[in-house]
Amino acid sequence: MQKITARGINPDKIVFLGFPLRPAFFKQYDAVQLKKKYQLDPAIPVVLISMGAHSSTALVYAVNALKQLPIPVQLIIMLGKSIYLRETLGGNRDAAMDFLHDC
Repeated sequence: MQKITARGINPDKIVFLGFPLRPAFFKQYDAVQLKKKYQLDPAIPVVLISMGAHSSTALVYAVNALKQLPIPVQLIIMLGKSIYLRETLGGNRDAAMDFLHDC
């Protein structure tokens, strides 16, 4: 929690939820290398959204809300197995969503 609050996030806005993750999610990666690999601009913040194996249609609302932010952000969205969401988000991309990677 100290790392989050050190960045100016109000502790009252932080909620910890249980979510089982594979050990690979805890591996340390080089952010600069990952941004190069996925063609992300190093000067623009990255937002990661993880929806689990089957995702949720709420993801579409979250993406639309993030596109309304007053600052640019780059989205990394873990869609899981949802073909519907992959097609919905991939088929409705605009200038704010110009890359779609299959990982």
